[in-house]
Amino acid sequence: MKYLPIDLLPFQEKLVVKKDAGKSYIYDPVRKKYLVLGPEEIVRQLFLLYLIEHENFPIHRIAVEKEMI
Repeated sequence: MKYLPIDLLPFQEKLVVKKDAGKSYIYDPVRKKYLVLGPEEIVRQLFLLYLIEHENFPIHRIAVEKEMI
């Protein structure tokens, strides 16, 4: 298996995080809403930013957590 080097850390400063009523939330630019902040969501949002900003992938072509039939 080949290793695909992707450095997501430079995109960390571009994450939009807010606190409300003692909980932390992170903004999802694809779904255009705040989601509960968790480790999985941080990685997902970093990868989305990588695709959108580094790879210039069109945001309207991205689907997050869509059901596959």
